Amino acid sequence: MKKIILATDFSKGAAKAEEMAIAIAKIHIAEIVLLYCSTPTYVDPTMPGGMVVILDDGNEKLFEDKLTAKARSIQEQGVRTSYKQSTGSVTEGIKSLIEEQEADFVIMGKTGATGFLEKLIGSTTEYVINNIKIPLLVVPEMAKSVKIDRIQYATELEYDENEILAEVFGIAKKLKAGVDLVNVSSDKQLDLVDNSKLIAGIKETFPNEKFDVKSVRSNRVENAILELSENQENTALVVASHHRGFLDGILKPSVSKSIIAKTTVPTFVYHFE
Repeated sequence: MKKIILATDFSKGAAKAEEMAIAIAKIHIAEIVLLYCSTPTYVDPTMPGGMVVILDDGNEKLFEDKLTAKARSIQEQGVRTSYKQSTGSVTEGIKSLIEEQEADFVIMGKTGATGFLEKLIGSTTEYVINNIKIPLLVVPEMAKSVKIDRIQYATELEYDENEILAEVFGIAKKLKAGVDLVNVSSDKQLDLVDNSKLIAGIKETFPNEKFDVKSVRSNRVENAILELSENQENTALVVASHHRGFLDGILKPSVSKSIIAKTTVPTFVYHFE
């Protein structure tokens, strides 16, 4: 692990994401790249041009100072840190920085004064997730821990999921965490494939990987997944998206969106073509 992009809006939600980034960076001697995206000044047609320049310069200097102070604070904790300020949407800012940096993943806080959650599960972020090539780690403000000992991937155990499982095992190895495959079945779900056969296939495909399977029966899938993750300390969730649309992955899109909106544990979002 070399670099972690930390998108910040200087809110309480971003502070928890910062704690997580620092904890991970310390373990892996990785660099944190801070990113702040500022919104361009609205130009009133009646406002003198010189005043617009002054406002923009003032805002840019304000957040430049904040980024400098934040980077210095993280460096004092023993983590290499750089930063970048960009003008425009979080979407474009993250995508641009990913293209510049060879980062392992992006970390964002789930809540904040500028509405990071809305940006995360709104239409603009569908573009972000469907275009970035590295995982996004969403850290809720209410997360109890910034340590990750277990990674839980929710699965219906009905389809070939080797592509996402390869990523799950990969990030678990980087974080030195164990893996749980969480199978939540409901009365409405069609059991098309024998779970034992799929599990045997996973073991055959990934012979060197260790994982546990946790089975839960509930007609409220997202609640069951959230309850299980929240009752286990130092846990992170994983959800996946595909090119068909935002979080249109193995789990139903509505379930995956609901998980991100409600979770109080860190959640990795992966995108696949």
